[in-house]
Amino acid sequence: MRFLLSNGLKFGLLANTPALGCRNLFMNKSAKKMSRRTAALLWLVLVGIVIGFLIYIEQIAILYLLATISLVVLLLVVAFSDLENIDREDLQGLVQPRE
Repeated sequence: MRFLLSNGLKFGLLANTPALGCRNLFMNKSAKKMSRRTAALLWLVLVGIVIGFLIYIEQIAILYLLATISLVVLLLVVAFSDLENIDREDLQGLVQPRE
């Protein structure tokens, strides 16, 4: 039992089967993930809202505590990162060629 939608997509019991060559109605797993840039911007906005709210309610002591903890975490990440074993080939994999 299959139906054809107005945009040409098929749906029904066997419509999502890859062997039939039909398009998947639902987003695939890779499309559900946010890009790194979007995730970073989301975190930036969230942290900005939290900091702005703490300044608004005048909780500077909590801001000092959060700044100290975040600095310690950053220093621990840098201290335990293995920067010595990164080769030029590893860095080339990060750079994507322009099309």
